[in-house]
Amino acid sequence: MVNKKLNYYLKQINLIKLFKIAMGSSIAIILANFLGLQYSPSAGIITLLSIQDTKRETFFVAGKRFFSFFIAIGVAYVLFNTIGYLPATFGLFLLVFVGLSYLFSLQDGISMSAVLTTHFLIEKNMELSFIGNELAIMMIGVFVAILFNLYLPKNTDAVKSDMRKVEEEIKEILNILAECTLKNCKPEEKRGSNCILNEKFHQLDLEQLSMMTTMQKQAVPIADFIRKIALSFHEYNNAEELLLWLNNMKESFKHEPNPITREEFENRAVLFLLLNSIENFLQAKKIFVSNISAKEIELYWEN
Repeated sequence: MVNKKLNYYLKQINLIKLFKIAMGSSIAIILANFLGLQYSPSAGIITLLSIQDTKRETFFVAGKRFFSFFIAIGVAYVLFNTIGYLPATFGLFLLVFVGLSYLFSLQDGISMSAVLTTHFLIEKNMELSFIGNELAIMMIGVFVAILFNLYLPKNTDAVKSDMRKVEEEIKEILNILAECTLKNCKPEEKRGSNCILNEKFHQLDLEQLSMMTTMQKQAVPIADFIRKIALSFHEYNNAEELLLWLNNMKESFKHEPNPITREEFENRAVLFLLLNSIENFLQAKKIFVSNISAKEIELYWEN
């Protein structure tokens, strides 16, 4: 049990990112010291804060932090030179600066800019040369982070492998679901059959089938439809054709006679809930495919 937990936690650790943070922060501090900058350790902290999981995210955050820094400089300059270099002034600075950061969606730059602004408070100095010192610290920290993030090892094969595993798992679940729809299985029954409401269904909150007491004739086309989804399920199927098929089936059900007994009504309701769950699944699939970029298709999808 302990080994399983240890392995789980080790898998959650991004060793490459840890290496980048450690090496990048050290190099940033060394560069700042080499240039004779004051508060050089702050360059390492900025590198730590700026290293992200993707190149795009790193550049995006870097841009926000530059914008945030210049806002912080403007607010601090006005307040410190008007009120004085007092702790209360710094509190007022945070009130204004953090408010502006949220207004312009610059939350990523709050911590970095706040740390740099404390240097003005400590030194009681906002001359142009010292502002340049802080700007240099920020630039070193951010650019070292960008340089380290230019190298991101490709794990395309691992991603593709995981995609195939998920795809097969979903197909298995769909096929079992189709069988359960026809055989009217319950968790405690038919253990020798493939139709078992097992852990997969508990994880996916599909317990509606266990509420069915008799099989309805609508279960047959629904089961066939579920099998059709399983057969055609792959990452680049946008589900539009399946959704059209589903809508046609629902329309055909509207023209069938209403249930006569309470039991028939309740079982028909279970099938209706099942159809709605399937529709939600297909809609999510459609949205997912529509948001995939051309680059991601090229990297992860089969030709």
